[in-house]
Amino acid sequence: DDIAFFGIPCKGLGKDTLKTRDWAIITGTIHSMQWELYGEEPGPMLEVESVVPCEKPVQELGQF
Repeated sequence: DDIAFFGIPCKGLGKDTLKTRDWAIITGTIHSMQWELYGEEPGPMLEVESVVPCEKPVQELGQF
């Protein structure tokens, strides 16, 4: 299997809210936005509505 890691830039999430290896349920709305990261084309950006700390899940990888 080939694994690819993917992150989405977040608006409204303070830089000190989460640390590396923290687990949280993040609720928000995904918008298409021009962002340096994506170059010329717009890409996804999550506008954060809530962050709730949670325990590490049994299955750590999401499969689509």
